Amino acid sequence: MAQEFISTHNLPFMTAEFDQPLNDGYNWNHFKVGTCKGLFAFRGNSFYILAIENEVLNNGHFGDVLEWFENSCKRDSCNLVFLEVWNKGLLEHLISKRGFVKRGVDAVKKFE
Repeated sequence: MAQEFISTHNLPFMTAEFDQPLNDGYNWNHFKVGTCKGLFAFRGNSFYILAIENEVLNNGHFGDVLEWFENSCKRDSCNLVFLEVWNKGLLEHLISKRGFVKRGVDAVKKFE
């Protein structure tokens, strides 16, 4: 039996269906990890994060979000993609501290 994943702050990964106002070919879902919430989808060989917000900054919960997604990417041998990262601080953090590379306006981390 595989051991269940536990993030640094022992936060569960919660999901809920998202009413699909966008007809873009993605099946978007809400996610919530601690004080972070956002939208994600799985398509092809990648998890895509469209939006993320942390209601309480600097509490480490963003790290837990990344741990959850990265654990799934390692398990499934797929990529993690932040779509259209316009926040320069977030983009710099993802590249310099989290191992992402810039691809157009996206940030991508491969787990193959």
